[in-house]
Amino acid sequence: MPRVTHLSRGAMLLFTLLSILPSLAAPFLLPLPTPFTSSLSAAYTTDVLILGSGPSSLSIAALLAQSSNPPSITLASATLDSNWIPNYGVWESEWTHLASQYTALGVSFDSSCINRRWSDTECFFKEPTPELLNRAYLRIAPVGLRTVLMSCLKCPHVNLLPLNVAHKVIAPNIYTPPVAFAKDTTTVTLTDGSTVTAKIVLDGTGAESRFTVRSRAGEGYQIAYGVDCEVKGEVSEAKAVVSRGRE
Repeated sequence: MPRVTHLSRGAMLLFTLLSILPSLAAPFLLPLPTPFTSSLSAAYTTDVLILGSGPSSLSIAALLAQSSNPPSITLASATLDSNWIPNYGVWESEWTHLASQYTALGVSFDSSCINRRWSDTECFFKEPTPELLNRAYLRIAPVGLRTVLMSCLKCPHVNLLPLNVAHKVIAPNIYTPPVAFAKDTTTVTLTDGSTVTAKIVLDGTGAESRFTVRSRAGEGYQIAYGVDCEVKGEVSEAKAVVSRGRE
């Protein structure tokens, strides 16, 4: 049976317990530090191969790397040194719980991971009457969170490759070039022609997955959308984040 684990973007973010608030604008993004990289031979064997370099892929890699008995890890993504395009938001109570869990597992978040806090949340489910949730909301600082996670990967048992997989899905479990499935391992080919043989392959590339059959080419799936904007002029400091939606 194939051992490529497919996780949608939503499922991956549930794994990290992050509630997401994607945005079309990201004016606060800063240049990212150069990632720590190490060389990989043309034919390499690893315990875990993680595809992608978004919050979920890096979170899983960091938790594995900092575990008490870490496996060998290879993280492959052509966007290792790129900014994260979406913005991410999370309830303050969930972030506090998440941070304590990560700390217990060896990954500590600091104040650089958050760049904005709203003391309350105002929702419009039945306009024009808003509903005040009395619940604080946070905006994740992409550069800060990414820096913390990347720092956890500076280990001798972690290899970072700025490469994507070369495969393209034709039908379920049929790829070109072929993916080699053995009894206990899976071997994938990267865009430079090198191969990686792993006991577990975790695909965290979401809508960009090369292993998923979709009904329409390039189709992605998103459960929530938002716009993060800054209002100029003589306005009071916002104390609430406004959410609009349907029941």
